[in-house]
Amino acid sequence: MWVKCEDKKTKAVQWCDFWELDLDSVGNVLGVYIVWGDSVVPYVIYVGKGEIAERIEKHRRKKDFIRCKDDGEKMFVTWQEFPDKELRGREKYLANLLQPEIGERHPEKVRSIKTDPPSPLRKLRRLNFGERK
Repeated sequence: MWVKCEDKKTKAVQWCDFWELDLDSVGNVLGVYIVWGDSVVPYVIYVGKGEIAERIEKHRRKKDFIRCKDDGEKMFVTWQEFPDKELRGREKYLANLLQPEIGERHPEKVRSIKTDPPSPLRKLRRLNFGERK
């Protein structure tokens, strides 16, 4: 199940804000994660794998992610835990399906493992950076 977060003010459960997520609350979770922006329609910014909190922390310092923030885009992140041996296959499947804006493609000689994306991204059409607004 894709992780959601509790809003500190309203206590509503919702998709996690990429920039506001308290990384200490994530712990040492190993899995696959998706970062997406919410414009006219959602678009996928990045699909990755690894230790979730550590990876998000690194992305927050990268210029491509900061540019999305500077553009005024609301950014979300979610993740699912999977066994280490499945991470590359699940990442590859989701990256091929969702076509993220940032990051290399995943041509690794690894078998894709079908993984359903989070609900906001299931009927996604890919948008280029220049077409978002």
